[in-house]
Amino acid sequence: MSPQYSWVISGAAAICSLGTTRQSVIEALRAGKEGFSARPAPEWTRQSDMTAAWATDFKPAPVIPPMKTRRMDRSSQMAIVSADGALKQAGWNPSTEGRDALGLFIGSGFCGTHSALSILQTLYAQGADEVSAAAFPNTVPNAPAGQLAIHFGLEGPSATLLQTGTTADNALLCALGQLESGQCRAALWGGVDELSEYLWFGWKQLGLTGNPAGCAVFGRPQHPQSRGFAAGESAATLIIESADQLKARGGQPLAAIEYAAVGAVEARPWAYPQLAQADAITTFFHKALDACGGPVDLIVGCSNGHPNLDRLEHTVLARLAGERVPVWFPKGQVGEAMGSAALRTVLALWAMEDGFVPGNFWLSGCEAPAGLCVPTQPASQSIRRALITTISAGGTLGAIVISLFNLNIRSVFGDLF
Repeated sequence: MSPQYSWVISGAAAICSLGTTRQSVIEALRAGKEGFSARPAPEWTRQSDMTAAWATDFKPAPVIPPMKTRRMDRSSQMAIVSADGALKQAGWNPSTEGRDALGLFIGSGFCGTHSALSILQTLYAQGADEVSAAAFPNTVPNAPAGQLAIHFGLEGPSATLLQTGTTADNALLCALGQLESGQCRAALWGGVDELSEYLWFGWKQLGLTGNPAGCAVFGRPQHPQSRGFAAGESAATLIIESADQLKARGGQPLAAIEYAAVGAVEARPWAYPQLAQADAITTFFHKALDACGGPVDLIVGCSNGHPNLDRLEHTVLARLAGERVPVWFPKGQVGEAMGSAALRTVLALWAMEDGFVPGNFWLSGCEAPAGLCVPTQPASQSIRRALITTISAGGTLGAIVISLFNLNIRSVFGDLF
């Protein structure tokens, strides 16, 4: 079963380590800005600092009043500010369009982690009387979706999806399904992930992340010496609606969603698939290209610097596109987050709009990955279509294709693989 329809993106916004506005992020991408920064580590970590892709420029004001800010965790704050930007660009006013006309579909990996562990730390160290009841609603992963609904007065369908690295891909499929069934007239789709000292420390103890400037290289996709990823935090949101409705509203589409699908191959829990799965994964992404009926001009990969993931995606993309299509790995600047597919979609959209392929600058001076076109410097190029790939721990897969100019074609809701 593959229902077909025409869905377009009418608004997009993102907050990440490269900036909090479209212009600041584009300037950072063109300049090859280092997206990682260090902040002091808590004493209990026995570390001097924590290096990660922190969204250091983020401020909730003036979108969220200070009184409300104090009742929200960081992930909810980022989600609201990002959604506010996407809604304004789309020209979508919940008050005039109808409170139940907009659905919320958020992918998250670790929202609520900081609040939950902070409460537990207070509970064990100071006792139950010192635990803040006001902080408890923020301990669940769907807190950002709930806060979004409250802030904007929304009464439409709402869902938070959690599925390792394909959490945002699954949220997109949920959004498209609800749109197709008429449960809402527009969807706010996004991926939101906070980064706390608890999460950073846990990943470091597992040996998955570290300091990119240390003796071992971390967070450098396809770098021959990279030994793990750099953690990141972000909020990226997009408004999706039918092309006909947007035209009736007098709006302008930013891009068409040509294809979206999720799938899975065999893998151990919380481990990346083995190279033996490369054929099946390549076939999964080939379906995306075949469904669109034409080539892509940019592949936005999911490699994050972990040798197992990098090696697998290198093998898959070499078979899928070879040296014909430039590949960009944004996690080399914005870090790893479970909901990154939404952020990478926004970044791909902005690069398409500005007509350039960002560079994988951290690979300058390294031996180029064999069989791939991996530019190290930004290059002007017309991009008509981009494929956003996800290969996740546990074996889950995601594919999203967006088109900048082919806005009148029918999009394909991909079958589960």
